[in-house]
Amino acid sequence: GALAAIKRFKGAWHFSAAFWLILGASFFWGLADVFFKFLSSNFSSFMSAFTWFLGGSFLTGPLMLLFPSLRQKITNTLRRKIVRRAWFLQISSVFFGILGSLAFAYALTTGKIALTAVLIETQPLFVVFFSLLLSRLSRDFDPEELVKEAILFKGLSLVVITLGLIYLYF
Repeated sequence: GALAAIKRFKGAWHFSAAFWLILGASFFWGLADVFFKFLSSNFSSFMSAFTWFLGGSFLTGPLMLLFPSLRQKITNTLRRKIVRRAWFLQISSVFFGILGSLAFAYALTTGKIALTAVLIETQPLFVVFFSLLLSRLSRDFDPEELVKEAILFKGLSLVVITLGLIYLYF
């Protein structure tokens, strides 16, 4: 997460403004993973535990409507005419996100938390792959940056993830 927040600006490397958000998200997701692993055994089945987990995710949307500025942005977005292709992509994104959450939550209940959490960090590899593939098939997707520095950065990130997995495994 910290590596993703490092940006090159005017010839020097700096932490981007997103660094603290990434750190906070990692902290809270880690805490949620530990709680889910601990509490999931108290439910009658995995799907029962996951339903409660997913239900909590759905509470976020209505709670965001309590903030007037966010509510106005959402209302303005819904008033604009949104093409069917955009709705299809949004619904697909939510569907794949739920499938990913389901697989991750099941992995948490069956494996070690730390190993599962580190392994999920291979997600950027899939992002690069799908970005390359989908940007060639449709203009809706931005092409992945393939300059030398970006490839080196992604390679370094893969090495860090691999070393973390090896460390956690042994």
